[in-house]
Amino acid sequence: MKIQPIKKTDLDTLTYERLREMIQNRILQPGQRLVQDKLTEMLGVSRTPLRKALSQLEKEQLVCITPKGTYVRRFTLEDMIIAFEVRAALEGLAARLLAPQIKKVDVEQMRELFTSVMTRAESEDITAAYLEADQEFHTMIAAKLNSGILMGQLNPLIFLTISYRPGLRRLPEETYPEHMRLIAALEAHDEAEAEEAAKAHLRATINHLCRQSGPELASESSKQKAKGRRRVK
Repeated sequence: MKIQPIKKTDLDTLTYERLREMIQNRILQPGQRLVQDKLTEMLGVSRTPLRKALSQLEKEQLVCITPKGTYVRRFTLEDMIIAFEVRAALEGLAARLLAPQIKKVDVEQMRELFTSVMTRAESEDITAAYLEADQEFHTMIAAKLNSGILMGQLNPLIFLTISYRPGLRRLPEETYPEHMRLIAALEAHDEAEAEEAAKAHLRATINHLCRQSGPELASESSKQKAKGRRRVK
């Protein structure tokens, strides 16, 4: 895949966004060493915006900067379970806080995200469209609160859990009712139900992730557990 050089003026932000996108799309693979000279040539930027971008990505746990080099972070199954648990707690909080104040137009916008896709399910492959709707919906929950604190914590977690294993983890037929349950709770201004629906949805994904983890993930997880036991000894 050919990478187009960055041409706009805000190089710091654009370099960061481009690298983040490359990590999400697996152009830069987990565990891959990031050679700065190669990246500056590929993106058409100098070392200064590149270093700033890498520093920001390190804060978001997407890259590791070590004395031996910079690498795309490789996550284990346990890492993702923790990330999803934290995300479930934060999204549950966001849903609870949003429920009393959400506007009718926002509820309709959320519902339309999914219904517009599901109506096409019998005639076409909706995987890509549903994935886009799903990502927009989860980002929207904190955004509608207009809470910089929650968005600052949630958005990196949403990105991290998406980039760990790109694509839909569960079929729309399974997650669509869960999304509708959450939207209905928000529409009813039911704080407790909104929080529980948000948490239940993400914990169902955790359970699915554990069931579907392949040999590579299981092996990596075993290695991490063994390292932990050796440290305790």
